Amino acid sequence: MNILYFYNNKIPNPMASSIQVINTSHALAKLGHKVIFVCRHDQINDTRSLFAFYCLKPNINFKIIRLHTPFGNGLFAQFCSSITAFLLGIYLVLFKRPRILYFIGYSTFMLLFSILRPLRIKIVTELHQPYADRKYIKKKILPALTTRKTIDLILTCSNTLKQFYISCGIDKKLIGFIQNGYNSGLFPKEHFRNRTKGMMQVKIPFDSEDKILIYGGHLYFNRGPDLLIEAMEIVAQNIKRIKLVMLGGTIKADVDRVTDLIRAKKLQDTVYLTGYVAHNRVPDYLSIADAGVVPMLDVRKHVYSNPLKIIEYMVCYLPVIAVDLPALKEVVNEQNGFLFKTGDKNSLANAI
Repeated sequence: MNILYFYNNKIPNPMASSIQVINTSHALAKLGHKVIFVCRHDQINDTRSLFAFYCLKPNINFKIIRLHTPFGNGLFAQFCSSITAFLLGIYLVLFKRPRILYFIGYSTFMLLFSILRPLRIKIVTELHQPYADRKYIKKKILPALTTRKTIDLILTCSNTLKQFYISCGIDKKLIGFIQNGYNSGLFPKEHFRNRTKGMMQVKIPFDSEDKILIYGGHLYFNRGPDLLIEAMEIVAQNIKRIKLVMLGGTIKADVDRVTDLIRAKKLQDTVYLTGYVAHNRVPDYLSIADAGVVPMLDVRKHVYSNPLKIIEYMVCYLPVIAVDLPALKEVVNEQNGFLFKTGDKNSLANAI
């Protein structure tokens, strides 16, 4: 089966969403489907280097077409890339005859392709968050879905998000739910049995006897790194040999904010910032950890989404300390981790 996959963002990039879409496309190719992946262009021109960035082996069934956007990253650049992608999509549909058009998100760009439905092409979209409120969905999106028959299948990454769209009036037969996956080649089970070796590989200034927490991801305020540091101040008063390793941080303002908070709390010997860590190095850091932390704040998109890091923590046999948001409670329970009250540093400290 031929599948035409659209991702309106630059590849490669370190965002979890890009890791997921590349892994999904590659998995479909491994099953024997011919996947044409259309995305925006970035600095890596060699396809083999791109596969290496995502720690995947090249596959002859997986073709990547990257569109050059000469106008930067603004709205005009996105508009130009969307038009270019649409014209390219028309060409590929007519000459490659894909059975499925696969999109990420809900957009006018996707609606344009409904003109191709007489060619018996199935249109699938993957939604990771509510892209509008209920009122807008009922007034604008729902009529487009029902009267124009725009989409054949909506896939969500959490049952909570699936129920949100059903509550907006979208037919439940139209919506499927699929949990986030992971790259099994990147997280082999035998990798997590030698902690001493892991300590040598990551070269962090902690002892192998320390209890180590891992936080992975951006240092945006709404991801909860500040809350986690405040909780660590409480924990460090009771447990002397506990450390926190924070993976990530590519935006200087976020790094500076978190660094200043660490100094203000006098936790320089307790909290270690790694800076950006390539995805293929993440297993090395997880191999030395005792638990993984997901301290996200209660903002709208977090209520409905399951971050990739939870699955990667679990694959590495780590208990997960997570905020008690609805989508996260689908995955984390008393058998595999601990939940804490949203935005409550004392509750987080107790969980730790």
